[in-house]
Amino acid sequence: MHLSIVHLTTFLQGGAGRAIVDLACAQRQAGHDVLVVTSGTSDGNYGNYPHYLDRLRAEAVSLLVEESLFKRDLRLNLNVLQRLRETRAPGTVDVVHAHAATPALVGRLFAGHAGRRVAVVQTQHGWGVSKTTEQARNDVAILQDVDRVIVTSESTGRWLVECGVPGAHIVAIPCGLPAETPRGVPEDAQACLAPLRAAGMTLVGCIGSVTANKNQRLVIESLARLGRRDVIAIFIGEGGEPLMETARSLGVDDRIRVLGYRPDAERWMGLFDLLVLPSLTEGQGLVVLEAFRAGTPVVASDIAALRQLVTDGETGWLFEVNEAHALANALTRAIDVATDERERIIRAARHKFLADYTLDLMVARHETLYRELL
Repeated sequence: MHLSIVHLTTFLQGGAGRAIVDLACAQRQAGHDVLVVTSGTSDGNYGNYPHYLDRLRAEAVSLLVEESLFKRDLRLNLNVLQRLRETRAPGTVDVVHAHAATPALVGRLFAGHAGRRVAVVQTQHGWGVSKTTEQARNDVAILQDVDRVIVTSESTGRWLVECGVPGAHIVAIPCGLPAETPRGVPEDAQACLAPLRAAGMTLVGCIGSVTANKNQRLVIESLARLGRRDVIAIFIGEGGEPLMETARSLGVDDRIRVLGYRPDAERWMGLFDLLVLPSLTEGQGLVVLEAFRAGTPVVASDIAALRQLVTDGETGWLFEVNEAHALANALTRAIDVATDERERIIRAARHKFLADYTLDLMVARHETLYRELL
């Protein structure tokens, strides 16, 4: 039986946006009727990636862009609700899948007009560090009201239980990726990185929107502590301009490249010697899976979500959170590792990815949950 599924999200951005788009497109390919609803106007560093919107349209996934599922503004939220009801009659929808608290609130209101059973689930892709106490309390109340809360890592689930969400209400479904790395290397990637490699540099990639939470500044601080000048950090992601100022102040501006937003960032992954992820918090860390898939070893901060993916010395290297000297030491360990040991870690990481984190597994797990609830 084919389902009518509505995905509600604040924005389609970063790893969470990638997971939503991948899921929606796979569901559409399976024959389901799928609608994705997202906010229209960017807000600071938050916004939709154009290539995510383009992909939904190209794969015949219905798309509604309205104001606003991001702002905590009841007038704007009710506007989205009205437009959603005009686009899909509530009684024709089987599943509302929200991807944050404000979208979940709109989803519950929408389902309340259906006159029949509509499953409402919310994926909690992480727990932001900038919520006020009142916002956090409201978000927990919404999580308690949906049919199931999906978490992308067990650490997020444990955190939500501490916040008051019943454990029986939570199901873990990690994000996944297609099993094979996309073919082809972008021409600008070759042009940028080939001269650096020819000069004997070790290329350390750092991919993600440049934010306080992603903590990219720590990579620059670690370069200043690293007792070698043959390592260069390549930053990909919007908002990276301040990183150059930090690098200049620490005297390492010749050892970084800030490339900004790249819609094809995953195609750069295989060109790096290492991927570094210095995050303070993560919902899961989809970029780590991209590295596992591409055969690029990972150096990551020792936070709960990343420990689920990276085991120190087995599938990568971990370092103490927010400690520049610890990151410098971890980079040295990863760079100086013996070739056979490096290959062993690459194989173990890819095996972990294929066993637990493919797109096919993610799609199947969601479908099982939907049908159980219906």
